[in-house]
Amino acid sequence: MRRSFLVLAAGIVVAAFAAMPPAAATPPPAKSSCVGLVVDTGHAVRSTCVPFKAGMTGQQLLQKAGHSLAFGDGFVCQIDGFPARCHSDKTHYWSYYLRAPHAAANKWTYSAKGANVEKVRAGETEGWAYVDGKDRTPKAPAYATLVEAARSTPASAKSNDASADGSSGVPWALIIGIVVLVAVIAAGLWQVRVRRNRA
Repeated sequence: MRRSFLVLAAGIVVAAFAAMPPAAATPPPAKSSCVGLVVDTGHAVRSTCVPFKAGMTGQQLLQKAGHSLAFGDGFVCQIDGFPARCHSDKTHYWSYYLRAPHAAANKWTYSAKGANVEKVRAGETEGWAYVDGKDRTPKAPAYATLVEAARSTPASAKSNDASADGSSGVPWALIIGIVVLVAVIAAGLWQVRVRRNRA
């Protein structure tokens, strides 16, 4: 009786584990199709990540991100109405910088081309900093690239997402198997006790 009881219990545990869904494999990170953009007036910094499109210029990137532009002598002299006067000189102008994909946050390179000519690259970050009497580079987010910031997700959110699509969460089959196993053990012990009392 005991041998058949143990065989039955083992079978229930094996069946419970077999019914559990396989663990979902972690998908490899997708290649970035985003271009980071930082606009720093000196008083406020606005950053975003714009979907990449081949052939897009730095000027088009600004406009696609929703920035309004004004021009003077062929150059950008205002972004979103800043500064109040559309005028540029040697010490007051919008400086235009580029940062390679995955470069350090402070590794900016001054663009040698105008924004209407410079072609953007997927994964890079473009930065605009208004020079008000002194040269300076844009203030950047803590992430090396805005692309990394866009890809990052809090651990709690990842956990919730995984449970929602069934890739993780409570293994109900295992719990049911354990409950059934406990019930079978309890029933077996009860039968043994009844037989002993009769004897």
